[in-house]
Amino acid sequence: MIRAADLYLAEVLGRIRLVGVDVSTTTLFAPSRPAPAAPATDPDRVIDWAAVQPFGDTGQQGAPEVRLRTSHEGLNSPATGRAGRLVGGPAPKRAQELLAALTPDEAADALEEMQPEDLAQLLREADPARAAELVAWMEPDEAADALRDLPTEHRNELLQLMPADKAAPLLELLGYREDQAGGFMTTTLVVGQQRDSAAEVADRLAEARHHDVDIDAVAVVDSEGRLVADLPLLDLLFALRKKPDARIGSLVDREDLVTVGPNAPVIEVAKQLVEARRLSLVVVEDEKPIGRILADDVLDALVPTRGRFHFPRLFE
Repeated sequence: MIRAADLYLAEVLGRIRLVGVDVSTTTLFAPSRPAPAAPATDPDRVIDWAAVQPFGDTGQQGAPEVRLRTSHEGLNSPATGRAGRLVGGPAPKRAQELLAALTPDEAADALEEMQPEDLAQLLREADPARAAELVAWMEPDEAADALRDLPTEHRNELLQLMPADKAAPLLELLGYREDQAGGFMTTTLVVGQQRDSAAEVADRLAEARHHDVDIDAVAVVDSEGRLVADLPLLDLLFALRKKPDARIGSLVDREDLVTVGPNAPVIEVAKQLVEARRLSLVVVEDEKPIGRILADDVLDALVPTRGRFHFPRLFE
């Protein structure tokens, strides 16, 4: 949760009103002193009070808790911190209320940012149907991690409550050990055939925009579905600017292809990424793509006790 370091007051229509909240650590730990000697304020660390509204039980005595009034993309801004930290901070009831106020995509983002122990506790204490719904919103690799932290009986209950198309990829991931490539890959893939145009593949990417954090390239396959190349999104972007009808088969470098099998240990995956200087690689089985692993997924697998790592995304 956010700790207020200072309050900003201003005269508005003849009355003194609260207009902002400083949440910077510089202000919090600075001793009180006259304004000329006070540290400079960082505007990015001040929350506009107009963007705040009551949250929780407003009928009780005393001041209610507050949350953002505006759209919840602000939860990920520097001034408010990660949404997952907000959800992980309150008591379980308040965390459930905050999740209920978010859209499915926002709730999934919040859950994926939570520390594993906080997420496991939230799922254990939630109604099973609600917990299954929350996990189904998450990216497959993150959802599989969350399910692994639950008792087997509870995990199976949630899987049974999910739609079949959501449960199937999770069961596939759970079939591998968490230190194997298949255990921490994401099954979210954008695939294009060599004959597809750059514009057609771009449309496919637009349809998968809700999974953008797990997509940094397009898996290019032949007519039999076998992987022949991995096209970075930046190369696709350049092609779209120059020649949108260019076939993606003509844009790829087959020698740049980096793959591992689903049973590859995490150390081998890390070695492949380092040697290739890539941010992701493709997991293949029988020469066909079944998943993708990003660099932060490798870090999560290598350092499981440090919580979740998230590298800046290409178009964030």
